[in-house]
Amino acid sequence: MGGVLACLLAISALGQEPPQIVRAQLLMATEGAHPGSRVRAAVIAQIAPGYHINAHHLSLDYLIPTEARFKSSPDAKVEKIIYPAGRLKRLAFSKTPLLVYEGKLPIGLVVRVGTPKGISTISLRGELSYQACNDRACFAPSSVPLALNISLVPRKVPLRSTHAAVFSKIQFR
Repeated sequence: MGGVLACLLAISALGQEPPQIVRAQLLMATEGAHPGSRVRAAVIAQIAPGYHINAHHLSLDYLIPTEARFKSSPDAKVEKIIYPAGRLKRLAFSKTPLLVYEGKLPIGLVVRVGTPKGISTISLRGELSYQACNDRACFAPSSVPLALNISLVPRKVPLRSTHAAVFSKIQFR
């Protein structure tokens, strides 16, 4: 009986999801947007201590990159994504150092805002896909949803900057 119970526990453990390794949110560089404008936004991902995710620009072709993907609509379209450089790290399972992200990860976005009539808020939706690993092994690829509501304000209303510390670290060329 003990062997059967141990076997059942092992099988159920195989089906368990890893802990949530990456949490992410979307932020805007201003408190709103003017219809028909381009605005800066950012994905801010937080990677749990003891884990890393592959960089967007890979050091080896067979790795799975971190990638932000968004649904385009007439109201909001991501025109440019600015990924930071990864950091080379030597890991127990690879002879070659790998480009990875750890800790806080800011990904810059340039968003084209549409000109909807009679609407005061538009939505940007997407996901951040990644493959998380620790020093010994990698988990199956995963993703976290991304959502941002953008308040539209008349052109005559000035936009106030927000999250200056975050956006100062992103190179929007």
